[in-house]
Amino acid sequence: MPYEQLMRSQALEADKIDLIHILTDRFGSVPEDVLRKLEAISELDVMDRLFLVAVNAAEWSIFVTELNDGQHSFKIIGEDFNPLAKTVRRIND
Repeated sequence: MPYEQLMRSQALEADKIDLIHILTDRFGSVPEDVLRKLEAISELDVMDRLFLVAVNAAEWSIFVTELNDGQHSFKIIGEDFNPLAKTVRRIND
């Protein structure tokens, strides 16, 4: 395996581990089906996007929707991606 490919592979694996830690910290345990989908990702760009989604998604269901949308999703905007949205809604209610 060429050096550059090896480095990308190692970076991808490290990103997967980091993403799982973030998901666990924010939302609790990560279901097996989600872990399998994350393990199947082979593109750093997709992993980077999911990393941004994980830290900004207001709810678990939003992350799962983005994960299921695949690599062609680029809509990381709006209240769904405001990590404080639930808190703001509770204060306003």
